[in-house]
Formats: sequence, C-alpha cells, structure tokens
Amino acid sequence: MHLAPTFYFRPLSEPIVLSHYYNITLRNPLPDELPIFQQNIKVLSARLSDKERRRILFTLYPLGNYNAEGTLEEQFIKELSQIWVLAHSTKTLPFEEGLVDYGFLCGYFSDGTYMMNPGGFVGDIKNISPRELLRALKKELPKAAEALLHPSSIIPDIQELEENASYWDGIFSKSPYLARFIPLATSLRLAHHNHDIVQKLLQFCIASEILLVHNPSGKNDSKMPMNRQFASKLALVRHIMIDRKKEQNLYTPTEMQHFFYQLYEVRSQVTHGRIYSTISKKDLAHYINMLYPTLRLSLELQIKDPLFVEFINKI
Repeated sequence: MHLAPTFYFRPLSEPIVLSHYYNITLRNPLPDELPIFQQNIKVLSARLSDKERRRILFTLYPLGNYNAEGTLEEQFIKELSQIWVLAHSTKTLPFEEGLVDYGFLCGYFSDGTYMMNPGGFVGDIKNISPRELLRALKKELPKAAEALLHPSSIIPDIQELEENASYWDGIFSKSPYLARFIPLATSLRLAHHNHDIVQKLLQFCIASEILLVHNPSGKNDSKMPMNRQFASKLALVRHIMIDRKKEQNLYTPTEMQHFFYQLYEVRSQVTHGRIYSTISKKDLAHYINMLYPTLRLSLELQIKDPLFVEFINKI
C-alpha cells in the first residue's frame, strides 16, 4: 500500500478513483493512518496562535457543530487531519517517487484554478512545510465547509482532476508511452522542487524534448535535427495556445520559432556548464515563463488530442 498527502482538505464520503490501471484513489485517512497526518498538522498548529486556530475552525464549521472535546490545539489537529485528502494506491508505480511523480504528471496541465501549486496535487509528507499546509488550508477551507454543509453536492475542482487523470489510464497501458512518461514525470518533479533557476530551466527543456522531439535526423532520415524540432514544435504549440486565447500574441511565427532556437542554445550551454557567465537570471526567468505554459499545453494535447500527437510525431 502506498500513501501520499494531497493539497486538498475535504470530507469525502466515497473514494474518488483517479486511475484504474494503478488503482489510485483519493480518500480521507483511515483511523490507523491518522497519526501520520496528525503529526504534520501538529507542526502547523505550533506555529499558529489560538486566535488563528479558532478562525480556521470557525471557517470550517461556521455553525460550530463539531466535536469540541479536548484543548483548542487537540480540536485543531483532530478536525483537520480527518478531512485531509490522501492519494492511495495498492499497486507500485514505476516512477522514481511513485505517487508524488504521478501527481506531478497528472496535475501538471491543470489550468491552476484548483491546485495549491502549479506542479502537481500530491506531495511528499516528509517535505511538506507548514507554510505550504497553511496556503493549502486557506484555499481549501471554504470548499471543505461547503462540502460539510451539503454532503451530496458536486465538488467541481476534484471532479475536473478526476476527469483529467482518467485520460492517463489508456496511455499507461501502452508500454512505448509509459517508457517516455517515466522520465518525464521525474523531470517535472525535479523542476518544481529545484530552487536553482538554471537547473529548473534545464528540467523543463528535458521534459519538452521527451514530449515533442522524436527520432532526430541521421544520414538516412528525413526528420529534422533536434534543435529544429524543439524550436518548430514548441512554436506550434505556442500558436495553439494563442489561438485558444490563453495568451496574447507578442511574437510573429518567425520570431517565436527563433525564440525557441535561442532557448535550445541556452539549454546546450547549461548542459556544458557555460550558462552562468553568458545570461542573466532575468533572461532565464523570461525563458521559463515562456516555456512553462507551453509545456503544460503540450502535455494536455498529448493525451487529449491523438490527431495532434500523430501529426507532431511525423514532423
């Protein structure tokens, strides 16, 4: 059995199935699992004042209808740990970090309206900071309170996550795709947790290459070389993004392709250790801000638009 906490805090009357292939569900902790989650809530509680704890409990239970036994801290720990949503799998995942990598892969292309962080929805409980928990709570408690008041109501954001994750079952059952997505999931996790902006850019580039660059040209091959594939395919995805009105069109097609050529050159410099002396952090941040949403849309297109995948693999 494999468990990992999400950044959701909701009372779930029934488990939510994310993957039939890996038998992954979202649910609240069982009684024997509560101590694991209570320990993290206890660390958060120690950093809050009584006033802040009361405010959080009042947000969760505006009518005050919760079991008020024990001290304020004990109530705080008990109530929040019981509605913490965890990801549970009975099958070992092939990813390096299991459920954590799965969370980054399946949550990565969300529009960000329901996720505490832009990289994924599952975290490593050993590395979740009190600050991350508090940020998640502030976003989740109004929704949790609504779910407590109306148990039968639909939870739109988790329903959207369930629908998005369901697309992956078909991909995971096909070994050629699975071999590609294993390193991709790891790259996404490494990029998210890496505070070095240079290494973050490198991981985003690696993830983009895994998705879009295939069979680079050789002596007897008509395919484009890697740098041209990288630039042309990312520029194509960028134009799809603009067409869907997800971003303003600030570049002509030629300028956009040239931009991703430059980005690939930066990636080569990073690989050879020359980047620190040739480009500023401001420019690196600009590259990431362009690449990150393009990569997210690339992931979405890969699993939701088979015709696009077939087309882009032929370029």
